[in-house]
Amino acid sequence: MLAFGSAPEPVAYPLYAPFQWNKAAARETIRIWAEAFGHPKREALVPGTSLFREGTPPKDVFLLVDGMVLLTCTSPSIDRECTLAVRFPGQLVEPCAHLLGVPYSVSAAVLTNSQIFRIPAVTVRKVGGENPQAAALFERSLAADLYDAFGFITQLKESAPADRLIRFVRLVGSFMGSESPSGKLRVSMPLRDHQIAEILGFSPRQFKRVKRQLQNQGSLQLLGARLWSLRHHS
Repeated sequence: MLAFGSAPEPVAYPLYAPFQWNKAAARETIRIWAEAFGHPKREALVPGTSLFREGTPPKDVFLLVDGMVLLTCTSPSIDRECTLAVRFPGQLVEPCAHLLGVPYSVSAAVLTNSQIFRIPAVTVRKVGGENPQAAALFERSLAADLYDAFGFITQLKESAPADRLIRFVRLVGSFMGSESPSGKLRVSMPLRDHQIAEILGFSPRQFKRVKRQLQNQGSLQLLGARLWSLRHHS
């Protein structure tokens, strides 16, 4: 049960399938959030902008309107931050810390040119306490995020390494990609190889091997440092 309860009537909230981003569902989620919280201003951000740092108190709730956000955490085993996940439009960047009253357990930074709704946490609590629909919207958003997280983990464990990488590239391509005249999906990949490897649970050596395997099969082509091309039936 969330701090400000739930609404008597459920609020429609589109669930995302693991390894899939749905543009129409994202648009609808953003529209509902905008209406529930008084049409907050869209804040434009450039790559590298920090939204919050691990260990800092949560002052705002962030809904991603456009672009991508990278989630990372510190790791005692490596001398840099470890990549955990990416956020897509229509998703809350981190929905839990302000509800629990604890510091952020992750850091978030803008990965591509992006737009966000930055809503003060106190406003979210106030509106949620006064408006059952807004409270239910936040509750459904949190539930959808957890649902997707478990689905993502399940598919990571069940799928073969090559299939895992293909699915992830297609996920990024559903937002950052375009189809070529030959039917191939071209993806402008904003992530570095080590970041993709960490998200998908690969060691650096395993990632290189899987990537080379897909290239040798003709399923994957690298058209530049950050431009990936996937065969349509891959």
